Amino acid sequence: MGNVNKISPLTRRILRAMSLFGSVEVLSMACSVVRTKLIALWVGATGVGLIGLYNSVIEMMSALAQLGLRTSTVRSMAAAGESQLPAIISVVRRYGNILAIIGLLVTIVLSPLLSVLTFGDMTHSWAFMALSVSVALSVSVARDGAVMQGSGALRRIARASMWGMVLMLAVTMPMVYVWRFDSIVPILITGSVIMAACYMAFAPRTRKVTVDRTLERTLMKEFTKLGLYVTVSSACTWMVSYLILSYINHCGGESDMGLYQSGFTLSVRYAGIVFTALGMEYYPRISAACRGGMRGVTVMMRHQAGITLLIVAPLAALMVVLAPWIVRLLYSAEFEEVVPFVRLAAPGLVLRGVSWCMAFVLIAGGRGRLYLFTELTSCAVCLCLTSIAYTLGGIRAVGVSFTLWYLIYAVTVGVVLKMKCGINPGRRLVWSALLSSLSVSVLSAVLVWLM
Repeated sequence: MGNVNKISPLTRRILRAMSLFGSVEVLSMACSVVRTKLIALWVGATGVGLIGLYNSVIEMMSALAQLGLRTSTVRSMAAAGESQLPAIISVVRRYGNILAIIGLLVTIVLSPLLSVLTFGDMTHSWAFMALSVSVALSVSVARDGAVMQGSGALRRIARASMWGMVLMLAVTMPMVYVWRFDSIVPILITGSVIMAACYMAFAPRTRKVTVDRTLERTLMKEFTKLGLYVTVSSACTWMVSYLILSYINHCGGESDMGLYQSGFTLSVRYAGIVFTALGMEYYPRISAACRGGMRGVTVMMRHQAGITLLIVAPLAALMVVLAPWIVRLLYSAEFEEVVPFVRLAAPGLVLRGVSWCMAFVLIAGGRGRLYLFTELTSCAVCLCLTSIAYTLGGIRAVGVSFTLWYLIYAVTVGVVLKMKCGINPGRRLVWSALLSSLSVSVLSAVLVWLM
């Protein structure tokens, strides 16, 4: 009991947030698995593929329409005082409404082109026009999510997400069962409506205020500028992912491409649940700290990185040990070739955790150009290392390239913070990260060698 009492209030706050949003992410994954299995059962592989294509276009258009809305607005709300917060929230909501309308209209206009690029003809143009509603509603969700995150209403976000996911599953699956193939577009739109409604229902109500036009223009300019940097970096990430998949498909065929995709999903996306959960609480806090000077930011960043290491290092070690069972559980025995990939990529998760804590400082401080530089460097390194590793050693070697990629990225962000922002990660953090990743590396290397 004595050790529990020694845990600082900040550490308790971080762990509570991680527990809360970790549960949300796990529920989201469970709902996704159930939804995918039922859709596969009732509409077959063709239906699953069609939904995947529609979703990929919706996600792309939504990301472009949002223009980094959540990232760019949360920092302003988190750093604002209580007297300023209602005015900023009012501007955020108006800004989100403008982006939603633009996203809706642009998607409608581009629907014929999207149909041709996705399916090779214009027969799906009307479907994309209908799905423009989903694009606009995704902006609405980002807007309300930003308001809740920026004002510290984290439990509201969790409740909105959980209710949204459960209701989506409960309402859309009967539609699939009854209408089968004809339900695809309706369930995507219905799901968007349900999620947007849940976020609107849980978003905090603020008093109506008259916003000074100069303040509104200044804030919108600030949101757009930082949002553009975030959007460009995201677009580069998509492009690198596409190029890597195309290269592997060209050199090794669809089988290797499937193995790479499954390994990437396990090593980056599923493991990213931890970072998503931690970021919900960390980003607003570090944004508020940036207004108080770099000393406080440095202390907060080191503390967050230390907590992240304590959480991520054991998870990476567990991933190394349990990789065969995880692969069989989430995929099948046919994907066992991806086990060495997952094990050799696991040490990179530790380095990713540290670099993630440091990179948030750049966004929270409004250093859009520096953030874009680090992300573009990361994309270039990832593309080069992955293509070289695959050429030399196949899918297994790509796991090593992932760890090297995150090592280089961590060093890059650390150097940028020290030279451009005056923030020193500190020797203790550096050694902790290196020793943790080295320990996981030795464990993964031994198990890969033994197997």
